[in-house]
Amino acid sequence: MPATPPEAVLVWFRNDLRVHEQAALSAALADGRPVRSVYFLCEDQWDSHHVAAIRRWYVLESLRELGESLARLGVPLDIVEAGSFRAVPDMFGEYLARYSIGKVFVGREYLRNELDRDRASAVAATALGVEMQGFDHGVLVPPRLLSTGQGRPYTVFSPYRRSWQKWLDSHGPAPLASEKRKRGTAPVKFEGHRIIDNALARVAISPSLSAGWQSGEQAARDQLKSFALTSLAGYQRQRDFPAIEGTSMLSAALSAGTVSVAECWHLARSALQHPAQREGAECWIGELAWRDFYRQIMANFPQLAVGEPFRAETRFIQWSSDEALFQAWCEGRTGYPLVDAAQRQLVQTGWMHNRLRMVSAMFLTKNLFIDWRRGEQFFMRHLIDGDFAANNGGWQWSASTGTDAAPYFRVFSPVRQSQRFDPDGEFIRRYVPELAEIDNKWIHEPWKAPNPVSGYPAPVVDQAGVRDRVTAAFRAAKEIMESQ
Repeated sequence: MPATPPEAVLVWFRNDLRVHEQAALSAALADGRPVRSVYFLCEDQWDSHHVAAIRRWYVLESLRELGESLARLGVPLDIVEAGSFRAVPDMFGEYLARYSIGKVFVGREYLRNELDRDRASAVAATALGVEMQGFDHGVLVPPRLLSTGQGRPYTVFSPYRRSWQKWLDSHGPAPLASEKRKRGTAPVKFEGHRIIDNALARVAISPSLSAGWQSGEQAARDQLKSFALTSLAGYQRQRDFPAIEGTSMLSAALSAGTVSVAECWHLARSALQHPAQREGAECWIGELAWRDFYRQIMANFPQLAVGEPFRAETRFIQWSSDEALFQAWCEGRTGYPLVDAAQRQLVQTGWMHNRLRMVSAMFLTKNLFIDWRRGEQFFMRHLIDGDFAANNGGWQWSASTGTDAAPYFRVFSPVRQSQRFDPDGEFIRRYVPELAEIDNKWIHEPWKAPNPVSGYPAPVVDQAGVRDRVTAAFRAAKEIMESQ
């Protein structure tokens, strides 16, 4: 393959697989020099971090669409099979030298392994005299910019949200112009189909699972527009009811970067001007703030990326090791209908409603008292939107080991959650067909029905006494730490 003319520039794609609202690409195209792009495919890294097959499929097919979109702009996308992050810096240096790259434009990432990869890659670039320019286009507010009055990172969401909003009000990102092929630049051919096809052949995924999703930037942007038109106004009222299509369904797109969080924010800000949409838009902006919050937590507390709890004393909790209970939870056989429906939704579709993620996680860690890390890993093995920062943050919040102003006293009752958020059992019946014919009176507590439900298990644990047992276990862990 012939080298690009001297002093080309490079866009390094990661979890920002789009051409619209892509700051690194925009800056590279404005540079004036020839532009190339690269993506380092790290399947061994996926293996070690339990990335779900459906997530891999989504990324690979989105990468294919990205390659074709860039080709129309005259920008070749090279997919380099690196295996793991450790191999990337050397390959990166070789790539820079091969194509006479003078400058690299790249989106910043904040997790521990990603930071190690990027620091080593920066060393390789510096050795070649290549400049690297980073962009924070994966978040709305970069993690390093906000701190408390004492100069510390925020660890409680509410004050973070206020500071986050204040910063955005005065520094919010301006919309980027749509990218067009530069005059004098011809379209090119995307050469990465074979690598993508080979990688997809290694992904064990049923066609019925992938058929429920659309990959790529175009589908993501279409979904954003559809959400704005049909569901944003009622988002605050409907988002907690799993039987209703009341959420944005953009979590996979945001985690892979096939849609820009800035584009989402611009849309929500516009909706604030309309009284009918204001309530929903404000609530949805809060969810974007949660996304940034967990990223800044990961950036400021890197030990969380290697399995450590945020609250140090919870390292001493004596979690249950009951494998039968864990398997019952994994398979949706706990005897608690909403928990079982949630687990089956995850396994069957690759996604779980956000309210149910909290219900299911809290049931595993509080009712079954099983280590949150086991549940965190199980979710990553199945989620199409498997985002490490959000998944870890959500699990630690539910387990009361993380950033939470109300430590271990928050315990959800799976029955009350079911009665409140699936009152007619519509969602339960969708995923737990054993209960399809049960009367509404018993749908949330089928063990109380006059006649046992054939094929559906009795509750694996009793609800009574959960709060007292959890409180005692957390208190004991704190005493152990204080005695050290």
